Amino acid sequence: MASSRREILSAGVSVLSASLLGCHEPSRATTSAAVAPSPTPPLSVAQQILETNRQYDAQFHHGLSNHLSMAIVALHELGAPDARLSEFFERYRSRLELVPERREPVVRARWAEALGTQSRYADYLVFFQAEVARAGADGAVRAYLPALMPGVAGSSFHPLIRLGYAVHARDVADVAVSLAYFADQFLRLGGAPASAVSSSSAGRPLDLLRSIAETPALAHHPQGDRAIFEQLRGVAAMPEFAAAAASALAARDVTIPSLAEAAAALYAAAPNFASLHVVTSAHALRVLSPLLDDPAAASRWLLQALGAVYVAMGTPAMRPEEDRARTEASAPPSWEAIAAAAAASNDEHVIKLVYTCREEAGAYRQPLYQSFAAKKARLA
Repeated sequence: MASSRREILSAGVSVLSASLLGCHEPSRATTSAAVAPSPTPPLSVAQQILETNRQYDAQFHHGLSNHLSMAIVALHELGAPDARLSEFFERYRSRLELVPERREPVVRARWAEALGTQSRYADYLVFFQAEVARAGADGAVRAYLPALMPGVAGSSFHPLIRLGYAVHARDVADVAVSLAYFADQFLRLGGAPASAVSSSSAGRPLDLLRSIAETPALAHHPQGDRAIFEQLRGVAAMPEFAAAAASALAARDVTIPSLAEAAAALYAAAPNFASLHVVTSAHALRVLSPLLDDPAAASRWLLQALGAVYVAMGTPAMRPEEDRARTEASAPPSWEAIAAAAAASNDEHVIKLVYTCREEAGAYRQPLYQSFAAKKARLA
């Protein structure tokens, strides 16, 4: 099996957008015999780090997510210089573990049979490397993400988030990594045909969360301090959650902006590790949405998981109108100051949230994100 690990580590060189990480696409012009081809430009520091990360597993220490690629892309976007990227890499790499050995091949006709086993990452990695080579990165995302979205809660939303970073960075190799991670950690929380739910229950994401808060069997039942995905598994096992899970899939008025609105309201109500990942996953889905034929369907699956997070958090009271009014009356630090503070942090979640908030603020013109970022960067 030693050769299988070499196959995994050598497969694919990332193709990153020139504007993001300094990579230039090779010329498509035919080179004549009399003219020597131009030398391949050297990899940037960011690219070198991302390439090195290929040898490491998507998780470490029995379930913690490898954030290296995401953090490096976010740091670069926040303006961190190469020396800072290298410094972060050297601090972070010691905790990582090598890609495990393969067990048995995943074949296309039965690719979904091992979803969520949490033991087939290496097998899925080889499979998705082949699928990306066959269909292209965008084509693989279009083909497989819709079938993976019902398991979006797996590994605390990190596979979706990492996939969003990979697509944003045009990192072809990391698209395969992220899809493999998604498949291996797939966690379904529930599902029922939309016809099983009355049309009156179908509404916007905030409406679903409010209905959960008004359900005695679901309200005020926090799931403790376990990993997010373990908390969500506990929520999914609650009989009363089945109706909420089905309502999410029946909701008519679910859009990615309305999901982002609900995620922001939840984070404002209780800014913790779980709600942070709801905000960053809504951002990831927005990045991925141009590759989806039916973004609303993917949004419903993320709404279902958001509802489970809300239950796991103990259904904190949300007051989005008050939050917006309070933010509009404040004067947070500039984005330049916030980005600089985040780029100096060694906490990958500070880096990622500040980057996400800046991107979401630009997309939605919502000043609440600037307040979130300033507080996370300890500037407010």
